[in-house]
This record gives sequence, structure tokens and C-alpha cells, in this order.
Amino acid sequence: MWSHRAMMKLLPVAPLLLLLLTTLEARPKPEGVDMCMEQEHGCQHSCVSTPSSFYCECNPGYRLNMDGKTCSPIDACADGRHGCQHQCVSARGSYSCRCRAGYYLNQDKRTCSMIDYCSFGNHSCQHECVSIPNGHYCRCRSGFTLQPDARSCRGMSQCGGTADTFMSCPVPRGSVSLARALAQMTARLEDLEKQIANKK
Repeated sequence: MWSHRAMMKLLPVAPLLLLLLTTLEARPKPEGVDMCMEQEHGCQHSCVSTPSSFYCECNPGYRLNMDGKTCSPIDACADGRHGCQHQCVSARGSYSCRCRAGYYLNQDKRTCSMIDYCSFGNHSCQHECVSIPNGHYCRCRSGFTLQPDARSCRGMSQCGGTADTFMSCPVPRGSVSLARALAQMTARLEDLEKQIANKK
């Protein structure tokens, strides 16, 4: 046990001892000491030791937040300079372009072209194949109509029906009157020819 007299002798030097301890604590750590191991750094990704302290770093594709410890992924598409024609997909500080359904990415890795489904050769269209996004449809040439199977074509007659109904095509109402008038004129001409022949 410290005697009262010994305690009284230490009182004048107590402030000096406290100052000495504080100075020793504040001195830089010897070279080779890992400051990240000396204390709880709290870095989300990586801790980098320095001679007297440490700092936090983020993995590639991430940025350090304002708290100096946590990290957030970098959105490489956000600045709008990606040049993707359809869609930009951000991935760890970089990006890639992607096309909408029915299109494929060109060699420049940015622009898109529509897939030509007719070029596959399996459309079975009798006349023409027309490509559209996500598929195709068949089309007939002029004078033909597309059949219910959506592939084959059938010719149209002048009457508006198919070619095999041409013989049964109904005669327009106006055509009947014209035919009758022509028949009457022909009969009158024949009568006139007979009258002229009789006068001779």
C-alpha cells in the first residue's frame, strides 16, 4: 500500500506522467505495423494501412460513400454516354448493350438490327414472307388472296371471287340492259339490210 507521504510526493509529477502517456500514444506506429489490424476499421470492402492511420477502399466497379467506409456500385449507364441503341446494362463499373426482343446486337456492340425470320427458310409462304419483330407473316401477290391457313394464296377472278368461280360469275345489272340494247340494234340492222335488198 502506498503511504500518505508517498502519495503526496507523486502528486506534483502526475500531470507530467499523463502527458508522457498521451505523447507515446499519439506517436506514429513503427513501420510494418498494420493499422487495420490494430483497431476496428469498419471498411465494407478493403482497409489500407498507413504509417499512422488507415483508409477504406472499394472493389473495382464500386465507389466510396460519404461515410468513408461503405461502398455503392457504379452505374456506368447513368451518364448517358454509353451509345446503346436500345438498352444499357450496368455491371461493376462497366456496361454492355442489349437489344429488345426480335433484334440482334451488331458487331459494333451498340446498334441493333431486326432479325430476318424469313431468312431461316421455314416460313412455308407460297408467295412472299414479311419479317416483323418476333416473327413473320405471309403475303400474296396482287390478284391473289391469302387463304385461312395463312400461307397459301388463291387467284382472284374479275368478278371478285376466286379463279374457279369465274364461269359462275354473275353478270352485273347494268350489263343486262346493255346486252339487250345491242341485240335490238342488231335486229334493226338486219331489218334494214332486208329492206334494202328487197328494193333492189
